[in-house]
Amino acid sequence: MDASNQPILFLWSMSPWASKVVHYLALRGIPYNQCIQPVTMPRPDLAALGVQYRRVPVLAYGRDIYCDTLLMLQKFEKWYPRGSEYKSISATDPTGRAMEHLLEKWTDVAVFASAAAAIPSEMDLCKDPQFQRDREELWGRPWTKEEQDRLKPAGLATLVENFDFLEQLLSDGRQWLLGSAGPGLADVHGESR
Repeated sequence: MDASNQPILFLWSMSPWASKVVHYLALRGIPYNQCIQPVTMPRPDLAALGVQYRRVPVLAYGRDIYCDTLLMLQKFEKWYPRGSEYKSISATDPTGRAMEHLLEKWTDVAVFASAAAAIPSEMDLCKDPQFQRDREELWGRPWTKEEQDRLKPAGLATLVENFDFLEQLLSDGRQWLLGSAGPGLADVHGESR
């Protein structure tokens, strides 16, 4: 595929949603271009495309822009279908597809909230006033050192419970969540970065 026709993923490196898309593309061997963005607004590259959406990743493919990670994965499945030159990693059976969906919702809702609460207030990024304002706007709660320190114990406890859930899924000795020979979409969703 000509590099000029490749999808362009706008992201910042610590975004867990961007991580899902990057890992999905890597596992499938789908070529793409990256455009690294600032952690907080403004994002001039996206603004030049007319995008004022505050979250990343954002995907540009042809003339279309996609701002939802799940929709991006669905589009990649359509653009690069099973049987194409790119490896398929999605389940083909109803149970496997249900597990993929369950893990996608679980990590995006349950795991992410506790992970955000467990972010150490000592991180340089957490001390940045612009980052604090951005996260306060996103989460609708204070993002101060005091608030992060208050939320951290419960966040860590919930993370341990979530990792225990994954350990139970793998307790029969399998390496990958659906028991396949290699990582699949369920593993991409189950990855808690």
